[in-house]
Amino acid sequence: MGPRNDGIAPGTGVFRPDAEPRLEESWRRPIGAGYSSISVVGDRAFTMDADGREAAVLAFRVRDGHQLWRFPTGTAERSYDLNPLSTPTVDHGRVFALDVRGRLHVLDAEDGRLIWSRDLRDFAVSPPSYGFSTAPLIENGLVIVLAGGEKSHNLVAFDKATGETAWSVYHAKQGSYSSPVAGTLGGRRQIVVPAGDKLYAVDGSSGSLLWAHEGLPYPDRNPVLLPGDRIFMPVEEAGVMLRLAGEGRTRRLEESWRVDHLKDSYSPAVFSGGFLYGFDHNFLTCLDTASGEARWRQQLSGGSLILVDDHLLVLGQISGKLHLVAASPEGYRERARAQVFEAGQSSFAPPSFAAGRIFLRSSEEMAAYAVVH
Repeated sequence: MGPRNDGIAPGTGVFRPDAEPRLEESWRRPIGAGYSSISVVGDRAFTMDADGREAAVLAFRVRDGHQLWRFPTGTAERSYDLNPLSTPTVDHGRVFALDVRGRLHVLDAEDGRLIWSRDLRDFAVSPPSYGFSTAPLIENGLVIVLAGGEKSHNLVAFDKATGETAWSVYHAKQGSYSSPVAGTLGGRRQIVVPAGDKLYAVDGSSGSLLWAHEGLPYPDRNPVLLPGDRIFMPVEEAGVMLRLAGEGRTRRLEESWRVDHLKDSYSPAVFSGGFLYGFDHNFLTCLDTASGEARWRQQLSGGSLILVDDHLLVLGQISGKLHLVAASPEGYRERARAQVFEAGQSSFAPPSFAAGRIFLRSSEEMAAYAVVH
C-alpha cells in the first residue's frame, strides 16, 4: 500500500490535464498463483507466487520483467496452502516476506540471500483458515506483525536487523487478514491494529496500549487514517467512521457514522480531497467522509485500486480490465482503459505504480503498463 500505508502513490504530473492519456503495455510475463501485490523500490520489484510445486518470493527488473532471483518458502500438502497472501515489505535493501504458514523471511534485496527468519508458530499462534495474509510493518527499527494469537502474542515486533523479539503484546484475542498501519492521531505516532475482535493502537517502540475500540464486525481491509484524528474502518457489512477523542488515559474512539457502503470487498479504500473511493461489493463508490453519503456508484464487477496523481487506477477482479478514473465527487469519469488480462483470470492484488509505470498481476500473469500522452 505504498510508503505511507495509504494506497496513494507519491508524486504529481503523471496525467496531463490538456491531453487524454493512453495505457500502453511495456512488458508481460507468466507468474504463479498468489494474492500478493507488487512492491517496487528503485529498479527492482518484488512479489510472491506459487508455481504448483513451491511458493516463493521473487525479484524482477522493473524495465523488462526479467527475473533476478527466486527464494523458495516451502511446499504444501493442499493447493490453497501454497498460494501467498501477504505482500512483501521492502526497507533499506531488505525484503520482509511472510508466507501463509507464518514464517517471516528477511532477504537481501540484491541477491535473495536469507538474512534471518522467524516462525510465528513458535509463539503458539495458529494460521487463519486461509493462512497468514497480514503485511509486515517497519517502524522504529522494528518489523511488526499481526500474529493473531488467541491466548497470547497477538502483535509481535522483531528487531529489524537481527530478528530478535523486541516485544510481544496481547491486547486482543483474534487476528485478521488485514494489516496494521502506522500514522499520527492526536499528535502521537502510533500503530493501529485491525484485530478480529477489536480495533486497537499501540506505541510502536514498546507495544503499550494507547486505546482500544470494540463493537466492530470482523475487518475486511486495512484501516484508513484520515485528517481530523479520524479512522475509516471497512468491515464485513458496513463502512464505519471513527474519531479519536479524549486525553491521556481517557483516549477513546467515538463512532461518527456507520453506512451500508464500502463493504464486502477485498479492495482497499483510498482518500482524496475529503472523499473515500473504494469498492462496495461490485460497485466502485465515492463516499463523502463528512456524512457517509455515497456521491456516486459505478458497477465494474468488483476490483481493487490505488490513487495516483488524483486518479484511480482500478483493476477488475475478473474482467482483466484496467480503468483510469478521475478521482472526483462529481461523478464517474473514465479517462483510459486497457484489457490487461483475459477475462476470468482472478486479480485480487491492487495495482502498483512507480517511475511512470503501472504494475499489475493476476493468477497467471504479471504486466507493466506505461502512461502515454
